[in-house]
Amino acid sequence: MQRKVDFDIQLKDKLPAASVKVGLAVQIGQDQDSGTWSCTAADNVLGELPANVIASLRPQTPFTAVVRSVKRAADDPEAVSSVQIRLSYQTAEQPQQLVQAEPPADDPAGFTLTTTELERLAYNKEFRTTLGDKRLQELLLKIDSAPNREQALKQALEGADFREFADRMLSVMKPKDYPRVP
Repeated sequence: MQRKVDFDIQLKDKLPAASVKVGLAVQIGQDQDSGTWSCTAADNVLGELPANVIASLRPQTPFTAVVRSVKRAADDPEAVSSVQIRLSYQTAEQPQQLVQAEPPADDPAGFTLTTTELERLAYNKEFRTTLGDKRLQELLLKIDSAPNREQALKQALEGADFREFADRMLSVMKPKDYPRVP
């Protein structure tokens, strides 16, 4: 799975707009003497990485960084005052270890998803892609905001498309109990 981290850097010194453009590759490195992490692009030092971005860097994980957007200086439209950088890197498709959790005591029927079930859904590319469907999003919102959610869910399950979505979701969450739907 590809992870993306966007962050802004306020430039210490304004740079000519022609030297920093959207899509420009950015090099990220650590100064051996000071230990600070900085960004450079086209031989221009852009600035230091924010602490939260440094914390997200994974040792030995290859990444790319590009200029995502450029903000021109208010007092000089020919100069850049800040940039947004997108850092992208690959992560494992499946988590290293799934944490097994039991449903809460106040949910004896097991309607609350466990951590494991949520992680299985989160790491399933097909399921995440399906959730991008606007009609499905509208239907899920309609169910969630209905005065009687259980009745709204039953009504939605009468439709073949939503029933197929629900079956696939169950086969991802509980593959032993619900074999994969063709």
